[in-house]
Order: sequence, then C-alpha cells, then structure tokens
Amino acid sequence: MKLLISLFLSFIFATNMAFAVEKNSKGKLSQIEQVDKKSQNVQDISFGAFQDYVVVSFEGRDIAVDDNNQAYVLVKFIVENKSDKPIKFFQWLSVYTYEKQIIHLQSVPLNFEESMAAGDKININLRIPFNKVAGEYRSLFSNLQENLMIYAVPEKVVFADGQQINVAH
Repeated sequence: MKLLISLFLSFIFATNMAFAVEKNSKGKLSQIEQVDKKSQNVQDISFGAFQDYVVVSFEGRDIAVDDNNQAYVLVKFIVENKSDKPIKFFQWLSVYTYEKQIIHLQSVPLNFEESMAAGDKININLRIPFNKVAGEYRSLFSNLQENLMIYAVPEKVVFADGQQINVAH
C-alpha cells in the first residue's frame, strides 16, 4: 500500500511540476520570476505537516439518482480547517483504488465565496456520474459492499491573507 501511495504521490508531483513551469514571451523559462513569486507567500510542506492546517476525511459513499433520472455515486467528505486563519481556496485529489490499483481520480477545487473560518468543519458531497467512470469499474462503484478505497490527497490551500501552502510530493 505504501508503494502505491508513493507511486501516486510521485505522479502528482510530476504532473504539478509540468503545469508549474511557465514560459516568458520569448519561450524561455522564467525561473527568476517563479522564485520571486514563491519567496514570501508560498510555502511547500510535507503531507504530514499539511495536516496541521487542513484535514480531509472520507465519510462514506452512496448511490443516488438526479432529477434527470441519471444515477451517480455520492462520495462524502469532511474538510476541517485546523489552522488559525480563514481559508479562501483549497484543493485536493480524490483517489479511488481497488486491489491496490488506481481506478479513478478526481481533482476537487473548493473556492469559498466567504472564507472558511479557522476551526470550522464542512461537509462536501462529490457527485460522480457513472458515465465518468471507466466501464470496467462501474460495477465497483455501484456495489457499496465492494472494498473500494478512497483517499483524499491534499494539494494546496490559500488563506484569506494570501498565504499559500502546497503539499511537497
């Protein structure tokens, strides 16, 4: 299981690095600008240290049907702000595994209109339409008795004061 998580976190790190590289108008990497931007308001910390600020807990899953009679999986999480600052934005990756194989990934960005106060907990319900799940895994999602493991991998948090903390993978 640790190997699976390590491989997954390495994949996330590589993906984040690919998107983080920006090019200036001549097409050359603008590394100096990137360092200047990160220096004061952005901090990279380990996954363990990140949990001192924000914790995402998986609560359960259900099958539901929307108004258009389309079935979906309802995945329930609790997000807790353990910091002493209000949160403006939070993003995590919802990872679904079965028998140590990743079968579905979903990026979950939360942009709060009113900042999430320090110490608050909120319930988040994610809808995963069955047509968004690969065909061979739909039966795993629809059978609530299956041992589908669901993980929340935090990526970043932005506080109301502009400070940003990223998980260093």
